[in-house]
Amino acid sequence: MKTWLFTTLHREFLQARRKHMRFPHYELDEVSSELPSVPPKMVDQLDAAAVVTSLEQVNELYRAPLSLFYLDDYSYKEIAEILNIPIGTVQSRIARGKSQLYKTLTDGESSPAPGIKESRG
Repeated sequence: MKTWLFTTLHREFLQARRKHMRFPHYELDEVSSELPSVPPKMVDQLDAAAVVTSLEQVNELYRAPLSLFYLDDYSYKEIAEILNIPIGTVQSRIARGKSQLYKTLTDGESSPAPGIKESRG
């Protein structure tokens, strides 16, 4: 019984250590330079109605996955089944849709926030 207990504890320790290595904890002050910057003007003007209105201006190809993911809380897998497309296509359409939505919300005045790539089509 003692051997089993020590083996179990050792495995739990290793699992916790691996998790800590994969997902380290950082204080916000330490990584503040890596956080995306959002213009204060955008924060002041942003509300749910504006986002929904801007979503209507996004290309239909990207609007459906965006709406299903953010408004209806479907997973990538569920969206892929609903739209009958591969999961990778769902992910890329959501990313491109976010880029278009960002452009619409900022009226093209500034470059995309870090982490949001511009679409090429």
